[in-house]
Amino acid sequence: MEHWTYMLGYGVHWITLYFLVSQSENKRRILVVNALVQFSYSAILIYNLLYNAQDSMGLVWLLYLIWVIGVHWLVNSILLIFRVWKKNKSFTAN
Repeated sequence: MEHWTYMLGYGVHWITLYFLVSQSENKRRILVVNALVQFSYSAILIYNLLYNAQDSMGLVWLLYLIWVIGVHWLVNSILLIFRVWKKNKSFTAN
């Protein structure tokens, strides 16, 4: 039942990443770096969520996963806001 929470987090993150990639000049690098980072922490945390979830540790691993997805999303959101602001600033300066 808890799978919908982190799947929703992934969905929101990838929508933000889509807009970040569309605003970027170096699209491939941003996509590859973000995918590798997300795959790395997801593999570790989902493995622990599925196989090391004795007693209440499943909730702890789930909260770690949601927290890390949130931090990753926040960093990408800040980068997206900065890029849009920078593009609009240079657009209005001309």
